Amino acid sequence: MSEPSGADPTVKWPERYRGKPLLVLLENYVLDVIGELPPNHRENLLEVTRRLWGGETDSDWKAAMRRELGFGESVDNDIHHNWQRFRAAADERGEPADSHEFARAFVDALERASVD
Repeated sequence: MSEPSGADPTVKWPERYRGKPLLVLLENYVLDVIGELPPNHRENLLEVTRRLWGGETDSDWKAAMRRELGFGESVDNDIHHNWQRFRAAADERGEPADSHEFARAFVDALERASVD
């Protein structure tokens, strides 16, 4: 897959996401749950989920993702719990907790669990 439609052609699409556009949505989902998603991204994510799965009246992009991906009601709590553990581990190392690193790691673990 190439860059998403409408993407700025001067910005290199990270190799991690080539052929895996769902990773971007999942990582943004995680960032939103932990309160680290910039507010101006939500409208774009709503538009993307509407294009992917329909739901013109669905104003909650995360609800659309949970529904379409079969996530249980506890997924947000699981994300919060893991974020707290991640932050505690970073604190023990004397480092700041990087929310984007956490989102990537959480999504990677989710992907591995779905393969097993």
